Amino acid sequence: MRKGSRRILLAVVLVGGLLAGLAWWKGVAAPGAPANAAPPPAQTAAAPKAEAAAFTPGRAQPYHGAAIPAPSAREQRCEAARRARLRAELATIRSEASASAALDHALLADAIGFPEPGAGPQAWKIGRVASARRWQAARKRWPDDLDIAWFAAMHCDPEDDCDRTASARHLLALDGHNVVAWLVALQDAQLRHDPDAYWRLLHQAAREARFSDSRSGTVYLHMKPLLVGTSTPECVGSANMQSLEGELGRTATAEDLAAIEAFGMELAAGMPSYSVLSECKPERAALSSERWADCTAVLGRLADGETMIEHGIGLTLLIPLLGDGPGGAAARERYREFRWLYEANTRLPPTHDVMDAIWAQGEVALLRQRAQAAGLWPPPRGWLPPDARGRALILHGRPPPDPR
Repeated sequence: MRKGSRRILLAVVLVGGLLAGLAWWKGVAAPGAPANAAPPPAQTAAAPKAEAAAFTPGRAQPYHGAAIPAPSAREQRCEAARRARLRAELATIRSEASASAALDHALLADAIGFPEPGAGPQAWKIGRVASARRWQAARKRWPDDLDIAWFAAMHCDPEDDCDRTASARHLLALDGHNVVAWLVALQDAQLRHDPDAYWRLLHQAAREARFSDSRSGTVYLHMKPLLVGTSTPECVGSANMQSLEGELGRTATAEDLAAIEAFGMELAAGMPSYSVLSECKPERAALSSERWADCTAVLGRLADGETMIEHGIGLTLLIPLLGDGPGGAAARERYREFRWLYEANTRLPPTHDVMDAIWAQGEVALLRQRAQAAGLWPPPRGWLPPDARGRALILHGRPPPDPR
């Protein structure tokens, strides 16, 4: 996996979040999309008014923590102790010393600066503004650091008095061959309600992007070394420890506890908005031949990424565009393999031991290795997923009709 990777969904193996991830991306491609057997002719391009109506303006939905119940007394003690420990660690970091130190400092400050679950919207607003300012200051101090550029773009919202367009452009200047970096710029265009900019950026992405890297692991790799040996007794209940050690098959170490906490920080860091590519769904708007080519190019590169979410979203949106045309059958078989890989790993026992290996191997490669070791790879001939939507994509290259 490329150095400084950012985010992953290894929850099949670890915490069950991949199932939630699958439910999320399945909603990106709604039922009822017609299959295109070949690129539509150029004259089918939508008229400006129709296009404006079909274009989906982006909506920033900052997390306020309101849906999470107030913590218990034990959880409050744990959180207070955890923040005190992180503040002590933060005080030892000289953020001006290097880009790596600045990254560590900002990540720890984010972990401390955001309010506890149950806090009101204003508290979350204050935390977001402070975070955006930290990352923008780091971006300007270390303009050539790719990790900082990614976090600066991800933590930037105009509602928090941050220039998202400038951050997206800076990121593309450093990582313009990465198709996932273009998603940040595409989301900016959506949030500005600018369909012309969106399609222009997608066209550039199709020409310039060469690979897909979701930036998985940056938080984990930076935070785990700082957390080893600083576990908080208030946060470790006997039942939790017994469960953890039962999964590990041995006594838990300080490194295990640091890995779990760092992985939690990784999951909380967020990820790029893959839903911006839903503009490529055939039913969203008539696609000209050029836009069809741009969509298939971008989605194809995304589907070659190292994480399950890249494969899932890329293939789910790509298959209806390809239909029975060139590459359609191969994409459907790749999707069948993807669904089986998920299914196979749900049959395997969870383990925390893979949290370090995942960043070196990549999520898909590691899950495939686990399936092979258990005799569950390749997928059985003729196997199909249990849901009607998945079967329809594999068998027919399009989702089933919308029952409504």
